[in-house]
Amino acid sequence: MGDYNAIQSWEDRCNGDPVMEAEIRDFTDFLDNTRMTELKYVGREFTWTNSHVHSKIDRALEQQNNPKPFKFFNNLAEHKEFEGIVKTTWEMNMQGSAMKRVWLKFKRLKNGLKNELKQLHKKEYSTIHEKITLIRGELQRIQVQMRDPNHSEALKNDEKDLKEKLEKRSAIEESLLKQKSRIQWLMLGDSNSTFFHASIKNKNAQKKITKLVTQVGTVAEEIPAIEPDMLKKGSILTRTQQAKLIEPMTREKIVQTLQRTDDSKAPGCDGYNSLFIKKTWANIWDEVVEAV
Repeated sequence: MGDYNAIQSWEDRCNGDPVMEAEIRDFTDFLDNTRMTELKYVGREFTWTNSHVHSKIDRALEQQNNPKPFKFFNNLAEHKEFEGIVKTTWEMNMQGSAMKRVWLKFKRLKNGLKNELKQLHKKEYSTIHEKITLIRGELQRIQVQMRDPNHSEALKNDEKDLKEKLEKRSAIEESLLKQKSRIQWLMLGDSNSTFFHASIKNKNAQKKITKLVTQVGTVAEEIPAIEPDMLKKGSILTRTQQAKLIEPMTREKIVQTLQRTDDSKAPGCDGYNSLFIKKTWANIWDEVVEAV
C-alpha cells in the first residue's frame, strides 16, 4: 500500500495531458506479471492534485486472481429496470467541464449497472442452460400426459406457458453465447449454441500472444520500427477525403452510423457496446454533444 506515482488507465486522471499508452505500460505490466489487483476503497476518487490536474496514484494491492472486467450484456437492455437506472444516473448533477461530467456519469452508471443489473444477470441468466434443461424436461412430461385423449384443459395451458418460457430463455441463451463468441450470427434457422460454444473455446485459446515470427517463420527477437517513408508509399487519403473527416457532426449522421453498427460491435475499455448507446441515446444525447 502506498504511492506508486503511476496511473493505471485514463480513468485515473482528470484534466492535464491526455493519457498515453506508453505512460501506463510499465505499471500495467507490473500488475500483470505479479498478478496483483487493487483492493476496493472508499473516499476520494483522486489521491493527488496540484489544484488543476487530479490523479489517482495511491493504491493498496493484493495478489489474487484478476477480477472480470465489466461487460454489458445485450439481454439486460430488455429488462424493465434498465432504462430507469440509466435515466436516474444521467439526471444527477455533476461538477466540472462538459467532458468531465459525461465521464463521471458513465463511470457512475457503470457502477450502477454492476451493482444492480450484474446481480440480476447472475440471478436470472448465469444458470440459463440449466433452467432450459429443466423446462424441456417438464414440457416433455406434460406432453406425454397429453397423449391421453381425455387430458385436462389445464395441461394445454401448462404446455403453452412452458413453450413460451422455453422460447424466451433459448433466445437469451443464444444472445449471450453470440456476444461472448464475438462472431456474426449464422442464418441457419436454428439454434447456434453448439457452434458458439466451440467459438468461445477457440477465442479463449487465442487470447495470448506467445511469440512473434518473421516472414521466414523464425521467432522474432525484436520488432522493427515503423518507417514513415514506407507508409507514404501506401494508400493515402485525398484532400477531399481528408476534408470529409473534419466535417461538422450532426445528430442525423450519428444516428445513421449507430443504426448501421452491429449491436455487439466495438466494446471499449469501459465495457459499453453499440446496443447500450442505441438504448440510452435519448437520455445522453444533449450532454454528450456539448462535451464533444
